[in-house]
Amino acid sequence: MPVFKFSTMSGLLKALKSERSRPPQSRGETFNLFEGCFTTHASVKKSNRECETALLAAESLSAIAGIDRRTELRGAWTTMLFNHFHDIFDGAAVHDTYRNAQKRAQKSLKAARSVAGEALKALAKPSNGGVLTVWNALGFTRTEPVRTALPEGTRALQDEKGRLIPVQKCGRDFVFIAEDVPAFSCRSYRILKKTPKDTAFAPVDVKEDWNVYTVTTKHSTVQIDRSSGAIGSYHDNVLCRGYAPEDAKTGDAPHDLIGYGVPKPIAAGEVARTDLALNVFQLIDEAPNGMSAWHINYTMKQENLLKNAKVEPVETGPVFARFRVAHKFRSSGIVENIYIYNDYRRVDFETDVNWREKGSDAAGVPELKVSFAASVTAPRLRVEGPFTVMEKPADGNEQPTQKFAAVTGDNFGFAILNDSKYGCDALGGRLRVTLLRNGYNPDPETDNGRHSVRFAFAPHHSLATNADLVRAGMSFNRPLAAVRTSTMRPARPAKLSIGGADSVVCTALRRAEHSANVLLRLFETAGKPCKASVCLGTGITSAQEVNFLENPSGKLKPAGGKVRLSFRPFEVKTLLVRCKNLK
Repeated sequence: MPVFKFSTMSGLLKALKSERSRPPQSRGETFNLFEGCFTTHASVKKSNRECETALLAAESLSAIAGIDRRTELRGAWTTMLFNHFHDIFDGAAVHDTYRNAQKRAQKSLKAARSVAGEALKALAKPSNGGVLTVWNALGFTRTEPVRTALPEGTRALQDEKGRLIPVQKCGRDFVFIAEDVPAFSCRSYRILKKTPKDTAFAPVDVKEDWNVYTVTTKHSTVQIDRSSGAIGSYHDNVLCRGYAPEDAKTGDAPHDLIGYGVPKPIAAGEVARTDLALNVFQLIDEAPNGMSAWHINYTMKQENLLKNAKVEPVETGPVFARFRVAHKFRSSGIVENIYIYNDYRRVDFETDVNWREKGSDAAGVPELKVSFAASVTAPRLRVEGPFTVMEKPADGNEQPTQKFAAVTGDNFGFAILNDSKYGCDALGGRLRVTLLRNGYNPDPETDNGRHSVRFAFAPHHSLATNADLVRAGMSFNRPLAAVRTSTMRPARPAKLSIGGADSVVCTALRRAEHSANVLLRLFETAGKPCKASVCLGTGITSAQEVNFLENPSGKLKPAGGKVRLSFRPFEVKTLLVRCKNLK
């Protein structure tokens, strides 16, 4: 019988060293074994992301507002983190498990939204006044679309410099582009029901041909296939400089033209590889396997949803053009809204899926993906992990990710941002996000039901950094918070500045657990050593490094209101900080 001894970690390490002076080492990632778990039981993945982002936003806003809601937030985190138990979050539990998980998630989400609402009341003094204030709960300046309620008849907004900002009605809300909202701070806009007589906001131009809709914005020309809603061409005026989108029709398009789905005229008619376009839904039948919740088996059949969709332009205005795409297939259906912005280089997709495909030992495992293919030279895949960005071969294997996946080449690249998905694959210049799959054991009704998912196509140049992608993913998941008030605030500076290293990103700001100070969490994204200076509020008066338990690990000496830090590759640093004028 082996002898067991209760010991300590230091005792274990000492014993191991005595047995072997040079133990084996493991570098890099371990093998991804249960790739089906990245997607199985999509509902628990979605509620997890919703809770994470809402709680992080509530922590930041309450810290900026100076209100103490640590007890409420601690309880919400504890409830939400119970769903991280192995067989819950990976989608490999029985059906009743997920009913209980959803109840826990909704409880945490309600608490997070309540705290965020209290913080915004303290920060903005909400009213029915004629000012809209937009708060940024992230630690970097950003530009994002904002969807919010405004008074009927609103014609435009006016920023603190007097510049007019176009708005556009979308359902009961309005949409506008908020530019350069500073880190952990805000911008204010006057709500205008009247504008000067010479004010004219040109709408997004939409032209209808017999087989495509052509959308022209300030940044791009986009062609949408009328049979499928796939984007056959996305011609970016910067990335594709020197080329015209009509080159695709003659077959002379260079690699700088994103998308392959534009019809080419030939003597017998027209041909197009629409299956290699952007925004192509794919229905896949995986071969059966005995662990269908866990494993993805080989593909028996793949069907591209390229025909008989109902594609219609819903509205066009100065901010965006919106298209609605409706697919019906087998027992299921998809309704998708596509937003193409006039002055913002991103295409957003809001997708509702009524998923009724059942898996079995006979039929296999049905799976739904959305595919984006582009003419990217020397493509490489980048995916996100916890405090890391990993570069992978674009070899078609399923990979885990979080808020983004990106294919970047020597000429340009693109990212697919998402609000709730964790599985993807890339093969050359084609990137696919796995939306749903219906394993049949241990739960025979894994994902049958209605699902909603948001994702976005965001092109970028070849030198786009890991930090660019991390910030884009965080921004897509944590929208700017808009509040109607009566007070027009002057332009405010960012409450956080990080100098000397663009690769360092702030991922969290919150009140410390055991003091009145605040915690700031920073992450080096490039995988390279660097040095950075950090300023919070109008100046840091004291700071120390702590671990995740807030136990001190090193003192820092602020100089000129800043602390200077040295980062190892992908290092995470947590600072316990006292500063001036955070609110």
